[in-house]
Amino acid sequence: PLCPPRSAPAATRQLLAHAILSALGLGAVMHKRVGGRTAGASGLSGGERRRVSLGLLLASAPAVLLVDEPTSGLDASSALLVATLLRDICASSGRTAVVSVHQPSSRLFATIDNLLLLAKGHVMYRGPRGELLPYLLRHGLPAPAQNISLADHMLELTFSHAEEMAAAAVHTCNAVHTSAAPPHRYSAHTSSPPSQLYPPSSAPDSRPTPSVSSLRQSSFSLIFASRQSATAEWGGRRTGAGRVARELVWRCGAQLARDSTMLRMQLGVAAVMAVAMGLAFLGVDGSAAGFQNKAGAMQITLTLFAFGGLSMLPAVASEWCIVWREWHAGFYSAWLYSTIKLSFDLLVLRVLPSVLFGAVFYALVGLRPELPTFLLFQITLVLANCVSGLYCSAIGAAFPQSPGAACLLGVVTMLVSITLSGLNLNHQTLPQGLRWLPKISFCSYAFEILLTTELQGTTVLVEIPGAPAVRLHSQVMLDLFGLHIDRVGIDLLALAGFVAGAFVLNAAILAAKLNRTIPKLRQRARQGCAGKRLNRPEAEMMGGTLNGGTLNGTLSQAVHL
Repeated sequence: PLCPPRSAPAATRQLLAHAILSALGLGAVMHKRVGGRTAGASGLSGGERRRVSLGLLLASAPAVLLVDEPTSGLDASSALLVATLLRDICASSGRTAVVSVHQPSSRLFATIDNLLLLAKGHVMYRGPRGELLPYLLRHGLPAPAQNISLADHMLELTFSHAEEMAAAAVHTCNAVHTSAAPPHRYSAHTSSPPSQLYPPSSAPDSRPTPSVSSLRQSSFSLIFASRQSATAEWGGRRTGAGRVARELVWRCGAQLARDSTMLRMQLGVAAVMAVAMGLAFLGVDGSAAGFQNKAGAMQITLTLFAFGGLSMLPAVASEWCIVWREWHAGFYSAWLYSTIKLSFDLLVLRVLPSVLFGAVFYALVGLRPELPTFLLFQITLVLANCVSGLYCSAIGAAFPQSPGAACLLGVVTMLVSITLSGLNLNHQTLPQGLRWLPKISFCSYAFEILLTTELQGTTVLVEIPGAPAVRLHSQVMLDLFGLHIDRVGIDLLALAGFVAGAFVLNAAILAAKLNRTIPKLRQRARQGCAGKRLNRPEAEMMGGTLNGGTLNGTLSQAVHL
């Protein structure tokens, strides 16, 4: 939702959507849900999901189309249709498409303008497709046999003559870097017919290929033109933070509407646990046993919400690929995304269950009937629940590719916080050098608020067999735990500070991980032409970097083995 040009009329955007669905052969499944097939639901197949991903890219109307293996999982006819569709879009809008594929057919290979051939992380060839055969002859490499396509021959050479091709590519790359770039031969791409885009030696296969209809061609032209007019109108300025925030909120709401399982589960667990715990601690009295039940009820409540925060481990990690792409495209900052995303998740998945649980539990247990005490109870639950969720989200953002490690670290973090709450471990018995530990536990602040406000101004009846009953002021019992009613205001401020700090921590972790990627890719890209081994994502990025400055409205391809 952040990418499509909103300046285009609604009818034009609708036309584009139907054109893309028709072009990709998705019209018959346009009302089906994308996911859910592995769970037994009626979803899309792997090939159909691949075409949906390509359709989302086309609908965003970007200046450069970066497409990773769009033909994977497709049959030869569908793969050629996708390649032809990308080429027609480039021809009609002057865009550039950088595409990576494996083992292209001869007809698909004929749609390429410029080629970057990679094998095991090394550059084997980089240049125009039409100059590939002269390149082989010039460097003493074997030419393809008469019945072997050039695409298959190049793939075979990457195994049989890998060292020779890598050495030739290094020599060519050095020559390119030490000489001025030639004038671009596609500068008049948008005004030239397709037959004039290639020299005779590199002309595409003359056999008939699928082409987009005039309806789709006009809709693509309209949508790309609308983006250009919007850019000219705003002078290239970035979209305002307010509009981006609205779009992010809309996307979060749309995702929740499509899959509300987590919300239903959170509300269901909150209601069931509130009833169960309320019945277990039903109608506590002012005896010593009642004091124990109240303290235990507060502790169990904090434990429930602390470990319930583990459900937010994938809050950011689950969208890491989307965030990485949109952040590098300049749609929003890491701070804005994390604030909007986490605020929405907290409101829906943390605040609502906390309020539901607190209302039911408070009434069943029979806690103090004063409204200020009830509101303070609810506020404390909400803040504690938000802190646990935010810290778990930060841990998940720090380890987006290691959910097991993130889960383990989240469990340990919550367990330590609960242990330091004040009931399981008396703060006054800690060594002098470790008495600062409870200050880093949000549960210690929340437990003090919940228990002291409930017992304020009450007495506890202590009955010992063989001795007369004694009534003690509740503060005497609280002193045994090191709890004081006078610190409630400070505790509330501390919980609010934990929430603010957790927001900052999430944004800082996200920004650090996003900013760390670009310098590494740039450094590896500079060393790519020297034959340095690259992993697959870096090789794809290097391919786009090497060709991005010399392409204009053409279809480029990087072939990986």
